[in-house]
Amino acid sequence: MKKYECENDVYGRQCVDSFQSESQLKKHVSIYHKKYVDKIPEPKIKPVLNIWSGEMVDWDPFEQQTRKMKPGEVCSMCGNHAYILEHGQPYCYGLWTGWGCHYSKSMIDYDRKWFKQPCRNRNTYDARPLTKKEKKKAIKQVVALEHEVWSRLSWTPQEELESWHDDKIRREIRSLEFVRMTPC
Repeated sequence: MKKYECENDVYGRQCVDSFQSESQLKKHVSIYHKKYVDKIPEPKIKPVLNIWSGEMVDWDPFEQQTRKMKPGEVCSMCGNHAYILEHGQPYCYGLWTGWGCHYSKSMIDYDRKWFKQPCRNRNTYDARPLTKKEKKKAIKQVVALEHEVWSRLSWTPQEELESWHDDKIRREIRSLEFVRMTPC
């Protein structure tokens, strides 16, 4: 009968166990050797002197601090109720969609629902919502323009693009096309 021997080492020592089947060996390796894999501890940041304030700092200056929306937060531009946090700044729904701060969510939804009516809040703008196919095509266009214009670090993740409002996607396409046209 063929014997299967464990050839892994734990803390620099060779494991000398042998098994009669390959499945027993796999079970041994997955259970026994995983226990002893040490996690490399994250290095502690040594306190350094902040030359501007004169205090000792023990936090990482390059760490990205994620901030969550607090209840009752207001827009950084107009003071209305905040809808979303973008780049650490709270924005109202109107500013987030690209219409402007003085438009509320109900006004925008009304215009999008009744986009053929002449008595809209924004008569000079086609508020027609994008279909799924049009939205998918617009997102692909944004991705293509970002690949052409921006460096890889500045590209917007696909999940975030899919969560954007139709008007925000249209505005992003216009701004990226403008950037592409301007000579640098």
